[in-house]
Amino acid sequence: MNRPGRRGAAVLVVRLALTAVRRSPLPAVAGALVVALGVVVLLAGLSMHPTAQARGAADKAAMAGEFAADGEPGLLIAHSSGSYRDRPITASLVADTAGGGLVPPGLDRVPAPGEVVLSPAMRELWSDPGTTLAQRYPGRDVGTVTRAGLVGPGALVVWIGVDRDRMPETRVVTGFGGAGVADIADMPSELRLAVPLLVIGFLLPLVALFLTVATMGTAARERRLAALRLLGFSARHARLVAALESALVVVPGVVLGCLVFRLAAPVLAPHLPVRGGVWPDHVFFSLPVAAGLLVVLPLLGTAATWWALRRIDVSPLGVVRGAGDRELRRRRLLPLGAGCLALAGSAAAGHGADDVTLAGALLLAAVVLLLVGIVLAAPLLCRVAAQGLGRVLPGIPAQLAAARVRRDATGAARLVTGSALLVFVSGLLLSFFPLLETGNAAGLRALRDTAGGNLLVADVQLLDTAALAELRADPGVSGVARLTQVQISDGAGQGGPLITATDCAELSGVLPALGGCSAGSLLLAPADSDAKAVPLRTDGPLQAVTMVESADGGSLDTVGLGPLTTSEAPRTSEVLGSLDELTGGTIGLVDVSALPAAARPTAAGGTLLVRPAAGSAELERVRTLLTRATSAASVLTVDEQVAEAERTTQTYRDITLAALGCAALVGVLTLTSTLLQQVREHRRALVALWMAGMPRATVRAATLLQSSLVILPVVALSLVLGLATATTYLALADGGATRLPWAAIGVVAAGAAALPLLATALTLPALRTTTHPQLLPD
Repeated sequence: MNRPGRRGAAVLVVRLALTAVRRSPLPAVAGALVVALGVVVLLAGLSMHPTAQARGAADKAAMAGEFAADGEPGLLIAHSSGSYRDRPITASLVADTAGGGLVPPGLDRVPAPGEVVLSPAMRELWSDPGTTLAQRYPGRDVGTVTRAGLVGPGALVVWIGVDRDRMPETRVVTGFGGAGVADIADMPSELRLAVPLLVIGFLLPLVALFLTVATMGTAARERRLAALRLLGFSARHARLVAALESALVVVPGVVLGCLVFRLAAPVLAPHLPVRGGVWPDHVFFSLPVAAGLLVVLPLLGTAATWWALRRIDVSPLGVVRGAGDRELRRRRLLPLGAGCLALAGSAAAGHGADDVTLAGALLLAAVVLLLVGIVLAAPLLCRVAAQGLGRVLPGIPAQLAAARVRRDATGAARLVTGSALLVFVSGLLLSFFPLLETGNAAGLRALRDTAGGNLLVADVQLLDTAALAELRADPGVSGVARLTQVQISDGAGQGGPLITATDCAELSGVLPALGGCSAGSLLLAPADSDAKAVPLRTDGPLQAVTMVESADGGSLDTVGLGPLTTSEAPRTSEVLGSLDELTGGTIGLVDVSALPAAARPTAAGGTLLVRPAAGSAELERVRTLLTRATSAASVLTVDEQVAEAERTTQTYRDITLAALGCAALVGVLTLTSTLLQQVREHRRALVALWMAGMPRATVRAATLLQSSLVILPVVALSLVLGLATATTYLALADGGATRLPWAAIGVVAAGAAALPLLATALTLPALRTTTHPQLLPD
C-alpha cells in the first residue's frame, strides 16, 4: 500500500473507532468513569510513601538535633506529651540560656517567661474556655507556630516560655533537625515482608480492573469486526479499530482520574485520620507519574484487546469463536499450579529456618502466581460447576443457567473476578492485624484491662506539693498514688535490684484489683517472672541504697528498712506486672512507710497515677490540674499511652485498612464493569427468549443461578488459597504463634460472595425494559 493509501486507511480506522463510541456512548462513559475511579485509587496508593516521607522530614526538622554543655548559648527545651479528647498535644517548655539567637522552627522568637506560642489548631481549642487548655498551659498568647514547626495543619503544638530554674532539662540545644519519631521506615521486623505483599495485593486487582474495562463490549465488537471484514478490512486493521476503541475509553478515564485526584487531594488531605493531619501539598503525584499512566494504561488496554481477539477467526461470513477452549484448559491451570508449588516451597524453606529470605521470596512469587492463576482458572471452574449443575438439577432455569455458563465461561467468570481477588487479598491483609497486636505495649494493655483506660499517668519531673494537695482534694479525683524507684540490697553488697516504693493505701484506691499491698508490706513479683531475674533473700534484714552528698560528688550508702511483711504476688495477677511498663521494671512493691527518711521519694522524679471521675469533660479538667502539679514529660491516660506506644504499628494498621478498602472498591468497580458488559451483550438473547414464550420469572431465576454458578466455586477457591497464604506468612513472621482472624476473614468472604448476587438481583428489574422486541434487530 502506498503512502496515501496508508494515510487513508489510518483515517478510516480512526473514524470507525469514533463512530463506534458515538453510537454506544453509555458503555464508553461508564468505562471511562470506572477507569477514572481506578486511577484515583492507584494515585492514592502511590502517594502514600511520598506523603509519609514528607511528614517524616517535617517532623525531623522540628526536633532538637545538636547539643552543647550547660552554660553555652542555646536553648533549654523540655518536651511533654498531652492529649485532649484523643487528640495528641505536644507542649514544649523553653528557656533561652544566654540570648544566643537560636529560635525553634516555626517561631519568630523565643517566648519569654509567661508567654505562649500556639499552633492554629491549638489556638482554636486554647481560646475555648470549656476546654480548660488555657489553664493547663497558662500564659500570654504572643505568636503562632508556622508550618515549619508543624507536621500537619491539625497538629496541636504549644511552646511555653519559662524561667531557667524551672527547667528539668539541662542539655543545651544549639540546633534542630534531629531524628523524627515514629518514622514509617522504622517498621517492626515482623512486618518487613508485609510491605511487598501490600504492594502486590494493591496493584494486581487494579490491573484486573483495567483489563476488564478494556475488554468491555466483546460481543458487539465481534459483530463490528465481521462487518468490517465483509467490507474488505484485514484482520490487522479490524483489530486496530478495536484497540483504538479501547484507548478512547481508557485515555479519557486516566485524564479524568488525574484531574479528580489533583483537585480532591488538597481538600481532603487536612482531614485524613492521621496525627496532625496532612499538608495539602504532601499528597501529590508528579508529572512523570501522570505521563506514565497515560502511556501504560492505554497500552495495557490495547494489549488486552489484542489478546482477547487473538483467538477469533475473522472471515467474510462473520466472527466465530475458535475451538481452542479444550487446549487452553490445562494452560489456564499452570499459574495456579505454579503458585501452589511456590507456596509449598515457601512453607518448607521457612520451617525451622533462622534465615527466611528464600522463603519470603517464594511467598512473594506465590502471591503473584496465585492472583493471576485465580483469574485464569475461574472460567474452567465455572464450566465444571455448570456441567455438574446441569446433571443434578433438571429444571428449566438451572438448565438455561448451565448452558449460558458453558457457552461463555470466560465472560461469566468476569462477574466474580473482583470478588475473588478481594477474598484472596483480604485473607492476606487481615493476617497482619494479629501481628500488629503483639507489639511492645503488652504490659500497658494489661494495665488497661485491669485498671481501665481512663487512668491518668504522669511522668513526674518536678512536683508542686501545693498543687498536688489541691489535686488530691478535688472532688473529681477518686484516687492519687505516686510510684518511685528505690534500690534495695539483702546485705550481700551495696548493689541490688530496683523496687517500686508507694503508699499502699493510696495505690489500692487507684488500683482496687491489686492485692497484697498494705502498710509496712513488701510485695514481690512471682518467682518465675522476668522481674525476679536478680535473686533477693528476704529471710534477713533488707536495706535501701541511698546517695550521700559530698564535696567530691557523693557516694552510695545503705540504710535499713523497717519491719516488713513480705509476700509474693500470685502468678495470675497481671496488675503488678503491668506496672513495670510505668516504672521501668522492678521486682515488686514496698510500702513507703517502711522506708527510712533518707530513702523516701523527693519532689522530683517518679510516676503519678490519678483516677478521675467518669466523663470526658471531668477527665480533661483533672488532666489540667495534674499538668499544673507536675512538670511532667507526659500526662496521658492508659489508652493514650497504648496508642503512643503503638504509633508505628498503628501507621501500618491504617495502611492495611486503606489497602483493604481499596481492594473492596476495586472489586466493586470490576463487578460494575462486568455487569454493564453482560447486560449489554446478553440483551439480544434475552429478547429472543422472551419472544419464544419463556416467562420473565424463569429468565430471572436463570440469571441468579448463573451468578451462583460463577460465584461459589471461585470464591471458595480464593478463600482456601488466601487462608493458606496467610498461614504461611504468619509462620514466617512469628513462627506460627499468631492465629488467623477467622471471623473477619469469614465476614469478608461472605460479603464478597453476596455482593455479585445482590448486584445481579438489582439488575433483574432492568429485564422488563431489556426484553423488548424492538431491541432484537439491534
